[in-house]
Amino acid sequence: MSSAAPGDAARRCAAHLEDAPWALKEWGSLVAPLLSGDVALLIRRGGIHEPGFAVRGSHAVIFPTAFHDRGNAASEIAAKLPAAQAVRSKSATPQAASREGGVPLAAAVEIVCTWRVDSPDTLAPLAKLAGLTVDEVYARRPLKPTHGLWVLLVRAYPLTSPIHLPWHRSYGGCRSWITLHAPPPLVPGDPVLTEDALASVRLQVASLVGPARV
Repeated sequence: MSSAAPGDAARRCAAHLEDAPWALKEWGSLVAPLLSGDVALLIRRGGIHEPGFAVRGSHAVIFPTAFHDRGNAASEIAAKLPAAQAVRSKSATPQAASREGGVPLAAAVEIVCTWRVDSPDTLAPLAKLAGLTVDEVYARRPLKPTHGLWVLLVRAYPLTSPIHLPWHRSYGGCRSWITLHAPPPLVPGDPVLTEDALASVRLQVASLVGPARV
């Protein structure tokens, strides 16, 4: 885990996004909880078009989607987090990308470390840290037994100027990662979570599923 100062971390994030502008699809309802610090974990299984989940890079911008997001882009837990509600109330942009409305980008993440687990049963106690209900954790069970579930400890960065991109045909489909089509510069602000907060979450996950993969 990096011990860089917030400003250094933001500059490092910007450099990674410039070199490799990966976008990680995630429910639009989780963007505000990520930016408020209420959510520090992402639970992934990989899309239908992918052979399981794999991390493509250490940093990515969040591509907000409503695909599979039950509750019309507002998961039950995320909608009840006060800090996330405050972040959401400040934003006038749509929560999720669409062909008609384009792609709102407001957050980037640093993938600090990962864990692979074979069953969502282990992750039920961590549902709140992922902004999910226990049922939503179970809904993310692997599409194939050999794929496993991946838990990502992430550090969120708000983009200093939220961006709205036009829709591109390459953004569709059930996949985890996409490459943004001709994005403008992505400039992250200081990270939301402190090193101590990240370390605390990491210990909670490790106590359930063992050491992380760095």
